[in-house]
Amino acid sequence: MANSETWTKRGVMHRTSRDSPSKGSSETKSWYEKILRQTLVPMLLMVVIPNTVVCIVYLVVERGSNAMTNLSGDLPKFWRDAWTLAGVGDVEVWAVVLGLATWAGLSLLFLGGRRYVGPPTHNGFCPEYVNSGFKYYLLSMLVFVNLLSYRHMLADYSDVTSAWYWYKKMVPFTGALILFGFSVCIVLLVKGLISPSPGEFGSSGNPVFDFYWGLELYPRLGRWFDLKMWTNCRFGMLLWQLEVLLFWKAQVEYSGWNWAMAVTSILQTVYIAKFFWWEDGYMKTIDIIVDHAGFYICWGCIVFVPTFYTLTSMYMVENAPSINVELAVAIFVTGLLMVGLNYWADYQRKIARETDGKCCLWGKPARVVRASYVDAQGKSQKSLLLASGFWGLSRHINYVFEILAALSWEVPASFESFLPYLYVSFLLILLIHRSFRDEEKCRRKYGHFWEAYSHISRYQLLPGIF
Repeated sequence: MANSETWTKRGVMHRTSRDSPSKGSSETKSWYEKILRQTLVPMLLMVVIPNTVVCIVYLVVERGSNAMTNLSGDLPKFWRDAWTLAGVGDVEVWAVVLGLATWAGLSLLFLGGRRYVGPPTHNGFCPEYVNSGFKYYLLSMLVFVNLLSYRHMLADYSDVTSAWYWYKKMVPFTGALILFGFSVCIVLLVKGLISPSPGEFGSSGNPVFDFYWGLELYPRLGRWFDLKMWTNCRFGMLLWQLEVLLFWKAQVEYSGWNWAMAVTSILQTVYIAKFFWWEDGYMKTIDIIVDHAGFYICWGCIVFVPTFYTLTSMYMVENAPSINVELAVAIFVTGLLMVGLNYWADYQRKIARETDGKCCLWGKPARVVRASYVDAQGKSQKSLLLASGFWGLSRHINYVFEILAALSWEVPASFESFLPYLYVSFLLILLIHRSFRDEEKCRRKYGHFWEAYSHISRYQLLPGIF
């Protein structure tokens, strides 16, 4: 069969083999696509986001979280001070970053588990994985919790075994993560140009966009070292968890037991544990099957997840409000319910697919739309769209539960500052945008079947409203 090329909405060319692409004509891209969407916007994001992350971490850890009102006229100096402290030369910080990256990589190679495959690409390639995420999570937690419990309380915060000591290193740690993240993205770009892995890959013809979006969908080193699983799951998500526990211990060292900090820490831990339990499900989401491995997804998971996503816990190290046990329990139960509903919704869809729709949801036979579509090779494929249970309420109901879960672990921070709520604000924008991306992708893929599905499950996101 002759090789083929297809252009996505983002202007990325996917080659269906490693050979030279065919000489067929490509569609003409508008100035908007070439100049704005593929060049100016990616460049702006790659400059603004690292600076924003460093400045926010510096504000919280070094300047006092509520000091922003005093920064007028002092922003250039504030920015210079933040980057001066971030630096690149802290040996202890780099030892932690590289040590965790190594452990994350080794987990892909040596922690055995059930083998499974992800969804096929346009050219029929099915990525293969080993389900070892939860095992990796438990081993990591066992080691880290033992390290944190080495001493319960410390009078000397300069001691390297103090959680406070590492909390105060968050600015140089962020600087190291930024540099490490860019280095990984450079490796991904070079690898995609020199030795692309099987599956979808190719250049848009714009080096800025290639670096930002990535060249490969499933970059690998060997058979099992999947680079997106390494950056997204084993490095970024685990570091989120470790920092939550670190900040909790630092807060206890600083001001003693606090119910608000306990609730936000435990809820995040439950959420992250659920993620690793469900890691095989994550490998079938839009992050993995649509987004290429570049700055957008890989740098984001290396840097943005362990710095921005942990902002509530970071803020509460020195600003944890006092709440009573009853309120703490109420918030915890609410948050636990949201995390549970998020998992339950995903589990309903998984069961429906595994049983080919022959299952009961909420005491009734599952209602499904049996869709078919034609893949890039012209072959007819079948799929199943669940339209009952949670998925009868809205087509992206899992996003609603995820937003509410995030809000539940931010509410204990009280409302004296907007900083603890930056993550849920970002998540709200991200998931609403992602729901539109999902809709567009599915409408193109399933055609009238998706229209029929949308007629049954009427709401895109929020039942009864949107």
